[in-house]
Amino acid sequence: MKGDEVAAFWDANAVLWDKFRSKGYDTYRLVSFLNFKERLGSIRGQQLLDLGCGEGYNTRIFAKEGAKMIGVDISSNMIKCAREHEKREALGIEYREADATSLSFLKNDSVDGVVSTLAVMDMPDILPVFQEAFRVVRPGGFFQFSVLHPIITSPAFERAFDEDGEKRGCVVGRYFQENSPSIQKWYFTATSDEERRAHPPFKMPFFHRTLSTYFSLLKESGFQVESLDEPHASQEVIEKEPKLYDTTIYPYFLIFRCLK
Repeated sequence: MKGDEVAAFWDANAVLWDKFRSKGYDTYRLVSFLNFKERLGSIRGQQLLDLGCGEGYNTRIFAKEGAKMIGVDISSNMIKCAREHEKREALGIEYREADATSLSFLKNDSVDGVVSTLAVMDMPDILPVFQEAFRVVRPGGFFQFSVLHPIITSPAFERAFDEDGEKRGCVVGRYFQENSPSIQKWYFTATSDEERRAHPPFKMPFFHRTLSTYFSLLKESGFQVESLDEPHASQEVIEKEPKLYDTTIYPYFLIFRCLK
């Protein structure tokens, strides 16, 4: 699968994705994004690049935290949605339709950091993505990105239930079979039954990579991995959203913090 094929999937998802995210249907962000933001720390006054920014939901949050943001996405429809949000609420964000493997519009050492939230696993070829991130980040700058955990992207992943139907773990299969594209059919957790009947599920391509592959490609690109996090829901979050209890059974997300 090539980049333009991935873009076609996200072009088809864009309008409804933007609508449902704006309604707060993405409840798992209470685990993935809140932990990402905590790891990020203060970004006020920094020039940041958001790779795979989509419709700009997280990009706008970073901008409101005081960062000067550039958002990049391969999907023209996602960038269109992002720019429409910028027209309604000007935050000074520059959006670019571009493949993350080629960021020729940016000079070497031109940004303080690169961020990417749950997008890298959707990219067919990530070595040039990492190399471009390294090129554009200034010395001493950072690259922080989150992906779906390699456990749940493994080609033969299955949820395991006990005799009472309660989720108790997972089965991981064909873990070392990498890079074959998978198409996930998926709804946001909070999508109502009525909306599920009215709209087909999102079709989302992703590419499975092992943990060691992420590490080796980051090292090859020149980055030093500073930290690795496997976030899960706190008890406070679980009380608010009980479905997120399953993030304490097996890992859903992985957050890399890398330095140049």
